[in-house]
Parts: sequence; structure tokens; C-alpha cells
Amino acid sequence: MIGFHNRNKILSIHDENRICFTDAVEVKDSIVSYFQKIFGGSNSKMVLDSSMLSGALPRRLSHPQSMFLDTSITDEESQKTLFSLKDNKAPGPDGFSVGFFKKSWSIVGPETINAIRTSSLLADFSSR
Repeated sequence: MIGFHNRNKILSIHDENRICFTDAVEVKDSIVSYFQKIFGGSNSKMVLDSSMLSGALPRRLSHPQSMFLDTSITDEESQKTLFSLKDNKAPGPDGFSVGFFKKSWSIVGPETINAIRTSSLLADFSSR
């Protein structure tokens, strides 16, 4: 079992030639070398093959999960999310707290939902 102090340490690493390094200095040098090849300058290029990425990203979304994330946010979800927030947290850009919106929902609710629906942030997500 990995101890508390060791769980956030890189104990070994493989370089692009699949050579394994376990010495702390070699691990550090390998990491520095890797990023220097990627970001070191205009003439330094490193090609990543799919096998390197598949090991780093073993989990993928299933098709149903992907489709679920692509669905539009409903008005009910927006209201439920707003009402789940604590009343006196930091106010929004308009200076009003969440508590204001909750207490005056019958008056400001439809306009708030419309603002959420037409916000540029949600439009950016919807267009992906």
C-alpha cells in the first residue's frame, strides 16, 4: 500500500524510448526533457503516437454518456441549480445574491431563466 506521503510522487517514468527511470533525479530529468522537446522552441517537435495517449487516457465516455452531455439544459435544471446554492454567497455581476433571486423568483424567475438560456457561455457549450 502506498503511504500518505508517497501517493503524490512520481516514483518511475518511461521515456519515449520506453526506458524506465526510477531514480528521482532521472525521473525529474526525463520529465524536463520531455517538456523541453514539446515546448523548447520552434524547431523542437515531439510526435505523440496514439499508444502513448491511450495509456494516459484509459477512460472514454460511452456513446450514451456523450449524448447526455450534449443535451440542452432545461429551465427546471437551471432553477433547481440556482435554488441549491447558498443564499449569501458572492453576488453575481449584477450585485444581487442568490438569496435575492430565490425570494423574488415569482417576479424575476422568467427573466432569469431567459438570461441563462441566452447567455453566451451556454451558447458556446451548445454549439460544440
